[in-house]
Amino acid sequence: MRHLFFVFVPGGASMQASEYRLKGSIIRLVSAAALTWFAPQTLQAQTIVNTCGQVVSGKGVLSADLDCTGFPAAAVTLTKGAKLDLAGFTLTGGDADAIFCEHSCTVLSSSTQTGVVQNATGSGIGTFSNVCCDNVVKRVVNVRITGNGGSGVSTMVIGDQKVVIKDSEITSNGLDGATGGKKLSVKRSTISNNGFEGVRGSRVSIVDSEINGNQASGADAFGLRCRRSSLSGNQIHGAEVSVQGDIAGVNLRSKDCTLDGNQLDGLSIGIAFEARLSISGGSLSNNGRDGLGFQSGAAASIRSRAKLVGTVVTENGANGVRTPDSGPLYQLLLRKATVSDNGANGVSGRFVDKGLRVVQSEVTDNGIHGIEHLADPANGSAPCPTEVSRSAVVTGNGVDAACGVSFTCADVAGCDAPVVDLKSTCDTSYDTESGFPGSNWGVCALD
Repeated sequence: MRHLFFVFVPGGASMQASEYRLKGSIIRLVSAAALTWFAPQTLQAQTIVNTCGQVVSGKGVLSADLDCTGFPAAAVTLTKGAKLDLAGFTLTGGDADAIFCEHSCTVLSSSTQTGVVQNATGSGIGTFSNVCCDNVVKRVVNVRITGNGGSGVSTMVIGDQKVVIKDSEITSNGLDGATGGKKLSVKRSTISNNGFEGVRGSRVSIVDSEINGNQASGADAFGLRCRRSSLSGNQIHGAEVSVQGDIAGVNLRSKDCTLDGNQLDGLSIGIAFEARLSISGGSLSNNGRDGLGFQSGAAASIRSRAKLVGTVVTENGANGVRTPDSGPLYQLLLRKATVSDNGANGVSGRFVDKGLRVVQSEVTDNGIHGIEHLADPANGSAPCPTEVSRSAVVTGNGVDAACGVSFTCADVAGCDAPVVDLKSTCDTSYDTESGFPGSNWGVCALD
């Protein structure tokens, strides 16, 4: 069946189109003239960016490399909600921020070539520094930000919005690589060799990324989620997480992340209120101090807990894993973990209230104790239960030259008798309340 209809356009002109019905489907044939008239209505106007100091509302597109060296203000200013497409070109900043974002802006490169923002004396992408709380950079995609005097991406850490950095490289900037708002998400990106933190924010998510070689910590956050990423070779910690109760939610969750070769701790925890730490796979190795450590004076709430599953914790300068010095950790669990060749203790617990459990794990060749579980100095009668179970192997520890000379070393040391099941192995034990050389608990093969 054939139907005819007319489309009326401005100016009184009309055109004829044909409509055919075929097996319940409608096929419309519209003339090229109609498409020509309707197409411009769907396109968003774009501003060509080719001048230093240009202000962009809506969408701006860099038309060529733009060098604003010595320019006294921001090379480009983006108004609220504006978007700048670098289109594969390079923007060189002047004596302020290279790009100044008034509110919720996006910087990207739609080209297959990465856009570059470089060499400003201020930040690569900056916002207001003294206005709370929504002045944030919303998205950075396919951009290289390098050589700026301030941060690569500078956003209010306490801002209420989410900041996304994706498929980008932020390197060799004077301050932080990137600071974020309430949520900072880093995906498939490299943030390296910056003058202070790699990334810093309230809740930080890092996926398929490398945050390496920064002059402070790789990540500094109230809550951290890490997946398939590296935070290594940083000058303080791989990641520093200061838990702040409701601000953090799930305080730390790490899966298949590498936190190796940092100057202090691979992962450093400062606890206030409740902490829940879950580390699966990955490694915490070759760090200058602890693989996983709690900062001096950190205090955990009664419900705080930590678990490591399938994680390699080796060759750290001090302890493989160390719990808080004050305030109880509710529970510490290691399952299918490898903890070896650390300079001091493999696992060092301080009155872990509901138990320090080592299950299906290997704890070997550590400097002092394989597992150490000490009493609460404020409450000597508080229990310090330790469990070694399900084919766990805790042997060969106490390799430090001072062992047996200045202090006693053992595979399993604690203020209470550890529970070692029949499928598990340890060679020596030690009662940490018995002094030097002290006594053992009679639970290991050589006791």
